[in-house]
Amino acid sequence: MRLLDELVQDARFGVRTWLRQPAFAAAAILTLALATGATTAIFSVLDAAVLRPLPFGEPDELVQAYGRNWREDRGGQPDPLTGPVVYTELDAYRAGSSTVQSFAAYQVGVRHLTRGTSAPERLNTVVADVELFDVLRVEPVLGRTFRTGDRPDVAVIGSRLWKERLGGDPGILGTSIRLDDRSYTVIGVMPDRFQFPYRSASIVNAALSEARTDAWIPLEARRGRLAVVARLKPGVAVHAAEADLRVIAAQVERQLQEPGAEIRVGIRLEPLADVVSAPVRRSLWMLFAGVTLVLAAACANVANLLLARMAVRVREVLTRAALGAGQGRLARQFLAESVCLGLAGGAGGLVIAWGARGRSRASPDRGFPARTRSASTGRRSRSCSRRVSAQRCCSASRRPSSRAASTRTRSRRPPAATPPWAEGSRGCVTPS
Repeated sequence: MRLLDELVQDARFGVRTWLRQPAFAAAAILTLALATGATTAIFSVLDAAVLRPLPFGEPDELVQAYGRNWREDRGGQPDPLTGPVVYTELDAYRAGSSTVQSFAAYQVGVRHLTRGTSAPERLNTVVADVELFDVLRVEPVLGRTFRTGDRPDVAVIGSRLWKERLGGDPGILGTSIRLDDRSYTVIGVMPDRFQFPYRSASIVNAALSEARTDAWIPLEARRGRLAVVARLKPGVAVHAAEADLRVIAAQVERQLQEPGAEIRVGIRLEPLADVVSAPVRRSLWMLFAGVTLVLAAACANVANLLLARMAVRVREVLTRAALGAGQGRLARQFLAESVCLGLAGGAGGLVIAWGARGRSRASPDRGFPARTRSASTGRRSRSCSRRVSAQRCCSASRRPSSRAASTRTRSRRPPAATPPWAEGSRGCVTPS
């Protein structure tokens, strides 16, 4: 109880100390707030784009499938296998694979929503197999997703389209929306956190901005070359599934051979999480390292300010030492003052980070990865800010605390002993 009372007393004294010196406190708090805000904001983006799992069921089992860009070899160069998959090949993979649980083909496109006499509105749409939502293992907030046997004129819409353009009507299910002069019946509404595909998982990423999908429509024409997402069976590694599918691809390749033409078939799998985060992973880690160095520099600057301030507090430290304050008591006092600065700087940093995230959400879609717009100063970001504040307080108070302790030690050091020659000269009369 005594220790708790002393901690409260130290905290109160620390607050009064900074209130008596508002200019010094404001400079230190602003320095810490800017560094903490930048670190927290970048961490929230890094967490949303790289660290946080994809918002799907068992995301580690999801992979993106790629096919050959060309049907024949060109110039003796190996095909990088970064293109879409031919649907006839996909049927063979579905029938022969023992390592992949399910496949879903999809195609990204654009349609225009028409309502009454208003001007058409551009929507980002996805035409997909009815298995898409089962592969991703996501549930709608209203209604249902596609089922086998659904008519081609049904649609599942996104939360943004439902809330912003259709008024958030809870009775939206069963109503019709008109896309490109064709009516579609709304059968479900997806949650706001759901987004598929991300631009890096789209075969037309150069043609469309990084925007959220507004509607999903069943795939009618099962032909051509389409993007493919797949779910592996539990416990199956990506390289094992890829080897299995390559065996099937070789069989399909032999079946497709024609006189005078050498047709090639290939398949490559990549974890969906890597596909989504790869375009920004390195940049975000480098940016986070940069703001961490800025934070370290800010802590060093504040520590130097506190250390310089110790020069004018030597008398205070000596007085406290003379009154019986020990080294631990003095160190705890300066730690309490640093904690007050750190808490104020952390709170300011959270405000700056929150404002930065709100500003980025209000920015246009182009240029911002869609997944980073789910970043927020939530529990993980606040936890990061608290840890940063705690480490900052400890680092900023270490040098002033040690200086205070050393000042007290010097104040209690006994006087130097009188040299023997001085003692021998006491009482002697100097001859004239």
